[in-house]
Amino acid sequence: MKPWTSALLAAGILIGGGSVWQGSFAQAAFVPSKVTTPIEIALKAEGNSKGSTSPTLISSKVKQSKVKVLSTTAKVQIKNTEVALEYPQVSGLNNKKAESAINKVLKNEVDALVANFKKEAKGFEKPTAERPHELMSSYEVMYNENGVISFVTSSYAIHGGANGRNIRNGHTFALSTGKELTLYDVLQNSKSMLDKLSKNVGEQLEAKYNVRSEYKGLDKDQDFYVTPKGVVVFFQQYEYTSRAEGFPEFTFKYKEVLPKGAVPFSNLKKK
Repeated sequence: MKPWTSALLAAGILIGGGSVWQGSFAQAAFVPSKVTTPIEIALKAEGNSKGSTSPTLISSKVKQSKVKVLSTTAKVQIKNTEVALEYPQVSGLNNKKAESAINKVLKNEVDALVANFKKEAKGFEKPTAERPHELMSSYEVMYNENGVISFVTSSYAIHGGANGRNIRNGHTFALSTGKELTLYDVLQNSKSMLDKLSKNVGEQLEAKYNVRSEYKGLDKDQDFYVTPKGVVVFFQQYEYTSRAEGFPEFTFKYKEVLPKGAVPFSNLKKK
């Protein structure tokens, strides 16, 4: 996860552990979710076939890890602001230190979102009952196998004006230790594969998108998440492309990025 994306996240159709956001966040209605994970659905991008406004959820026949994901609502009130903040917390792990570490990362992200929102509000016209500001967040469970869980957290914030800010974050954790994994970890610490992936992504980015800034390659803070099918690398809106092109995503099957016969996450330490 890149440092500058730690506060705000995605738009589109978002399905979380206990909620569904329908349409753009600016016009969203918050409704209870009747969907449970694993979810057998591929969410299509809205408005642009190249850009992705929602991550893709894929069902799996593999036995899920024994961890409960609790949908938690942050109790935050801001005057003349519509606030709906939902984030995941895990429970049921044998290693309580690992459980606490995971939950701290996810909770800290919401706290940072609120703090950043309040700070930025000082630069805008004060909200009123007739023209309120908005702050919203949700999440999706993308993977829960092999002792690893992967989330996509999403948020939207607007202080007035035509468009708010949408940002998406990926969080992938080892359940045995609570460590948040990097893309390098997922690639089983293979620098050559990271370099190969970086080149491939750059080529696809140039071929499929209207790139507005120079591609800098993949780094240790690269945004990504994992699914039962593979690794998904993505970029933020405006990072390389226009808002209309959404969140560019690049999916790689595990067999494309791991040594022949390797089991995903088999390199992780067990505690």
